[in-house]
Parts: sequence; C-alpha cells; structure tokens
Amino acid sequence: PDRAFVASRIYYSIQTYFAHQAGIPDLDLDAIYKSYLDRALGAKDRREFDLATLEFVAKLRNKHTQFDDQWLRQKYGQPLGFRVLPVEGKWVVTWAGDSGLKRGDVIRTVDGIGVEPFVRDKQRYINASSERSAISLVFDRSYLFPNRFTLELEDGHQITIERKEPSTGPAQDARPPASESRWLTGSSVGYIKINAFNDVNYEKSAIEFVKKYQSAKAKCLIIDVRGNGGGSTPYQLIRELMDREWRGWSTSTPSQIALHKARGEPPTQLRTESERHKPCEGAFTGRVILLVDRFTCSACEDFVMPFKDNGRATIIGETTEGSSGQPYFFNFGNGMTLLVGAERHTFPDGSPFESVGIKPTIAVELRIADVRDGVDPVLMKAKELAGLP
Repeated sequence: PDRAFVASRIYYSIQTYFAHQAGIPDLDLDAIYKSYLDRALGAKDRREFDLATLEFVAKLRNKHTQFDDQWLRQKYGQPLGFRVLPVEGKWVVTWAGDSGLKRGDVIRTVDGIGVEPFVRDKQRYINASSERSAISLVFDRSYLFPNRFTLELEDGHQITIERKEPSTGPAQDARPPASESRWLTGSSVGYIKINAFNDVNYEKSAIEFVKKYQSAKAKCLIIDVRGNGGGSTPYQLIRELMDREWRGWSTSTPSQIALHKARGEPPTQLRTESERHKPCEGAFTGRVILLVDRFTCSACEDFVMPFKDNGRATIIGETTEGSSGQPYFFNFGNGMTLLVGAERHTFPDGSPFESVGIKPTIAVELRIADVRDGVDPVLMKAKELAGLP
C-alpha cells in the first residue's frame, strides 16, 4: 500500500504542478508511468523501489523535480572518497582523500566497464535539466556504486575503492555558515566566496563584506559563486551591488481549471513578465566580476542573471546549471520526499533559460593540467581583468 501511495502521489503531483512540459514535449507521461508502476510494485526491496522511482522522475529532465529517500542515502550512501568530472573529454579526479587516487588521475574503467558507458548507464537515475548536469553528478551519487569496486586508470594502475563512513573528526564549528572574504591586493581588489544561499548568514555576511569594500573605495570586487547550488534568492545582496536598473525573470506556471480540462481544451499557462527594479542609493560603484561554473544553480542563478542581463558584471567560467523556480514539496513521512518544479523561468527578453543556463561573458574551461597542478584558471582570468599581476 505504501508503494502504491508513493507512486500515485508522484504521478498526481506531476500532472498538477509540473511547469516544464515545454522541455519534454514528446514525453508520454502515462506510458512511462505505467512502465514505472510495474517496476515499483514488483520491486523486491526498498532500494529497488527507490531506483525505479529515481529513474521515473529523472525522465522529466528538471533539476527542481526530485525524489529523495533519506533511507537510501543512509544505507547505501557511504562516500566514495574522491570526486570526478569530465575534463577535456576524459573522466578526471578533481579531488581525492585517502583513496589512493590523486588529482589529475584519469579513470579508464569502473569494475572493468568503460567509464563512459558506466556513467551513461547511471545518469538515468539523476534528476537534471541537461545531459551535462546529469553526467557531472553521477560520481556525486555514491549509492549508485558498489560498496567495493576497482578503478583502472589511464596509466594502467588499478585502485580498489571500499566505501565507508568517514572517520569522526574534531567537533564541528558551532558558528553559522558564512561567506569568506579577503583582499587580493592592497585595498584595491576584494574577493568574496559564497558557497550557498541556503542559510541567511551567507547573504548577510556577504553584504557586510560588500559594504566594507565600498567604504574602503575598492575598485573591483570578485565574487565567487562556483559550486553554489542556491537556497533563497539573495535580493538584498543584488541591491547592494547593482548600480543601475535591473530586471528579474519572466515566469510561467500551469493554470489548472477543471472545466477547461473537462472540455478538452489545451492546458494554459499563467505568465508573469519580468519586473524592472531601480538601483538603491549607496550600492557598490566599483567593477564587479562573478565567477560561475556548471554547479551554479537555482537561487544562485537568480543572483547571477540580472548582472548578465544589464552588463553590470563580467561573468567568468562555465555556463551555469540552467534550472531555477519554486518547487512544490511533499513529505511522505517515511524519509521519502518529493519536489516538483512548479515555475518555469525565461530570461527577461523571453529567451529560454531552463536547461540552457547563463552563459559567461568570458568562458574558461578547466584543463587536466590545471587539475593536476592545482591551478585555478578562472580566478587567474578574473585577476587579469582586475589588473592584478
């Protein structure tokens, strides 16, 4: 009964709240639901049910439409102990703990399977708005990996990975999370790193730094939001940095009218056009440079977009994730939760954003040599533009 309820509630929620049908115009929801239902109700255990559900929801190709089960993460989510990303057409270790790997190692196979077909197989479980996003997140979903497996590297070395819980380290810092800041040179160029917007203190501390740099008459601010997956849109931070008029997203959401559906009329969308905002007195007046990557997502893209739209900032790095908007949330009460993207964003001029992302002013791609040597080409380019040696 629980499985039937979870499956039917997901199906109902997609039909009612999903705002991204335009991104999957050829998807037959009824057909994939029937196939999913067979697998879900016939699953031999909770893990098999979860994987079937993850695969079903991933077919909607929307980052903000997501099924999650804390039980799966707790039971099978022991960390890999390393991170891997596609770099220059190869699968490269970008961070390694005590796994025996090192930064810059190129992975050839996983348990004898070519890494490319291995990733392509696992990406079907990843909720993402683009293929690039899906494949980039496979090595982040450790529950998709065996507890013990062997990697073969490009140089022929083989390394066996045994997933396990990390050893207990020192007590965690009780202070709330905060943005980080430092001068890159004298009192001319400031740097602010914002890891997320899922705690109000990230925005609050960033605003304090901006005001400090404004008081010191800094000529340029480099704001690093690479890896920032969002949280709550930091409107006040935007205002502190914006010295000119700016615009927000245009949005749309399904308009469910029972009588119209009963008459067989096509579904309608409730659209809200982009709003214009005046700059606030006292905003930072120096140059602004934003650093972004493929993991810059959601509320952080809400932050970046106005600066791209009106040219206030130079944006450096990779194209961002390409997904934002308010999701519908449902808690099943057993560790399982559901998000359904209920709002679709477009750029103020009406051009598509979802699955497209925000393209940087200056694209800088990571190279294998950069990973191996610990070089940050994106920050280097920002320093160059800011006039630093």
